[in-house]
Amino acid sequence: MDLPLTKPEQLAQAEALYCRHKALCAERGIGRLQEKSVHGILKFLLAPDPCHHEVKLPEGPVADIYDGETITEIQTGAYPALAKKLERLLPYYKVRVVCPIVRDRYLHYINKEDGSIEKGRKSPLHGARVTSLVALSALDCFLEDPNFSLFFLLVDVSEYRTRKAVGYRAKSEKCDCVPLCIADAWTVQSREDYKGLLPEALPEPFTAEQFGKVTHLRARKRYFALKLLQNHSVVRQIGRQGRAYLYTKEPQGGL
Repeated sequence: MDLPLTKPEQLAQAEALYCRHKALCAERGIGRLQEKSVHGILKFLLAPDPCHHEVKLPEGPVADIYDGETITEIQTGAYPALAKKLERLLPYYKVRVVCPIVRDRYLHYINKEDGSIEKGRKSPLHGARVTSLVALSALDCFLEDPNFSLFFLLVDVSEYRTRKAVGYRAKSEKCDCVPLCIADAWTVQSREDYKGLLPEALPEPFTAEQFGKVTHLRARKRYFALKLLQNHSVVRQIGRQGRAYLYTKEPQGGL
């Protein structure tokens, strides 16, 4: 169930198929495509035939893609909710989960009055392989199931936002994201795969706060990521530095 190698022209073709299908649904008054573009375009990239999309299963859930043999779920967040769905599906189906992780995003602001779009600028936010620990915190328990496979895609996106004035500050609201390219793809199945998620810039030893600065994970996500890495003997606590716990990377081979 490997993911196909993706070239830029394949992604462009998937986007064209998605836009054509979305326009056709709107023309026929079908409102089922209220999904975001990253989800929809990746769906057409992995399964160009829309007959395999949004398939109602006898067990109740709707599969993003089902070709009669394998279910593919494309998940951009809400991983605990997906975990509940997997509990219902894995006894009966092979399930492939594909999680896109945003590497770089280019922000474009839409003028609500005339619909014009400002020239994009690059966001300071940056995703990397280590960001996949957020999804793994909820999905790790399924890795040993023979019916389960988990893939990650590192993507660059154009993010479209609308401005809205609040007091003296102009805030914005995200409308949609469109994938520009797939920069990397990987899967996580073993301790060695987890070790490969640690960024090289991580000091030795390190605190949770230092881990958060390097990985750009906030407090709650940082906590679950470190707990998961400890469970897989990738890092361990070695003491304290003031009030903060100190962690170190486990050597090759673990304990």
